[in-house]
Amino acid sequence: MSDLSIDLIWQREDARFITGEYSNKHTVQYNETYELQADAAPDWGGDPDATNPEQALAAALSSCHMMTFLALAAKANWPVISFQDHAVAHLGKILEVKCQCRKLIYIQWFNSTLALMWMMQA
Repeated sequence: MSDLSIDLIWQREDARFITGEYSNKHTVQYNETYELQADAAPDWGGDPDATNPEQALAAALSSCHMMTFLALAAKANWPVISFQDHAVAHLGKILEVKCQCRKLIYIQWFNSTLALMWMMQA
């Protein structure tokens, strides 16, 4: 197995570092070629146009889900043409008022007559 990594870069923007007043904006670098601008979730004061950790977690799990489905579908000789997934990370709070990703919801679509017939029979 290989080690897969990212680089995360955060730089303080203000002279003072005070709770609730600093920015969580940061950059995530993948393979030294792709950069993603990230921030806290909007509910926690982050930029709604930036990716947040909860979205990144949902994307990672959704990607793994798709790759597992495609591997099983290919092994079963299902003629899958496409796959689409909609993953939702629900951000909640625990008693200590800390952030917690409480659940992930998946909705997936795939285009395959045999696979759809199998799902209807299940």
